[in-house]
Amino acid sequence: MGRPPSCLTLGVPCQAIIIFDADFPDDMFALALTAMTIVQAPVAESSNGNVARLDHVQSLLQLKTELDRHTYLKGKYTVFPNVSDGGSSTLLRTGNQGKYIEMPWVGGYADGGLEKLGTGNQQIISGRNGAYGNERIAVLQTSDSRRQDHQHLGRHSTWIKWAIPTAEALRQACLAQESRISHTEPVLPQRIIESLSVSNSRFLGPIDIELSSQYNALIGGRGTGKSTILEYLRWGLCDQPPTDAGDDAPRYEKRRDQLIADTLKALQAKVDIRFRINGVSHHARRDCPASAPMGQTEGSRERRISGSS
Repeated sequence: MGRPPSCLTLGVPCQAIIIFDADFPDDMFALALTAMTIVQAPVAESSNGNVARLDHVQSLLQLKTELDRHTYLKGKYTVFPNVSDGGSSTLLRTGNQGKYIEMPWVGGYADGGLEKLGTGNQQIISGRNGAYGNERIAVLQTSDSRRQDHQHLGRHSTWIKWAIPTAEALRQACLAQESRISHTEPVLPQRIIESLSVSNSRFLGPIDIELSSQYNALIGGRGTGKSTILEYLRWGLCDQPPTDAGDDAPRYEKRRDQLIADTLKALQAKVDIRFRINGVSHHARRDCPASAPMGQTEGSRERRISGSS
């Protein structure tokens, strides 16, 4: 994000981190502080300002309600309450069940690594505690570095996958935490399909799709072609039926043969796939000549593969 996150000490009681959109204007930040009734310390005393508890904020829902009254703030920020184990700063302690349930945000943060969270708190944040409404949240682990030499800064990091650095992107990442949030450094795969191109198709017409090395999703209603695109990929790479297909393998091949014959054969279509293996680029092309006999749809196609470093 653009502006560093700010830590709030609320009358809930708990601490929380508020994060603004990366493009939130600097000249609006003072207004944001005013909206939270925070008096900013003079620049000359920025390192000596007193920490003030916002005692009037008795719940996270109240905080959101008050901030959203200001149109320049609404939708431009998100809040992560402290959900560490123990202490006076965490939301997860006896008496705060109702405040946890009504919380309008779907994430929290922990001081240090998640391994410090006890079994009870792990059950709460994973949505397996009825007293807390079975409300599941994503948790960001933080360095919480208090050393002057910053020796521990970055020791406990969290990686988040997003397209643009906004509060809404953080919310979406929390809702899909299995695929969007990692507490260990992600490693990109060594085998990546980069693009699929089909010269023509009776069902979908020409196709030209660029694929991400990290995350791809085909979204559409039933019968819109999601499975067809995957079958074109498999066919172009001369993929074989799943090893666990069992007795269904012959029917699996027959269905795909029929799909290729119905949608590509009459148009003499070509399927081009670009992919990368261990950093080396490859290009595979598979032709679908109209004259190929139906019984040879899987074995007689021309397949060209080229590679370059």
